[in-house]
Amino acid sequence: MTWRTETNLDGNFESGGDASAFSFLGTSPDSSGATGKFDVRYPHEVGVGAAWKPRAKSRTVVRGEATWTQWSEFASDLAPDTALDDVVDVRFGVEHVFYNNFPMRFGFLYV
Repeated sequence: MTWRTETNLDGNFESGGDASAFSFLGTSPDSSGATGKFDVRYPHEVGVGAAWKPRAKSRTVVRGEATWTQWSEFASDLAPDTALDDVVDVRFGVEHVFYNNFPMRFGFLYV
């Protein structure tokens, strides 16, 4: 089982270059560039997974995992009108290691 807490990133930025490239900031910089502050909040996520070996001496492992991420809580000063949906993704996979230690894997991801 995994649980990742909400993460906040904040800081200052300074950019230089072509003034037309700064239109997303809503300001027109002078020749020295643009400066400002940003704050980005990444959402928390919860996951659960399991692995199963069909037999004790088998070199085959079956794995499954489901993760829920609350993307509706994502927030950013640089993109304030972002509206995201929460996501549940499910992973399923099989791995077999042959006698020459060559692994073969097959997996499926549903989002």
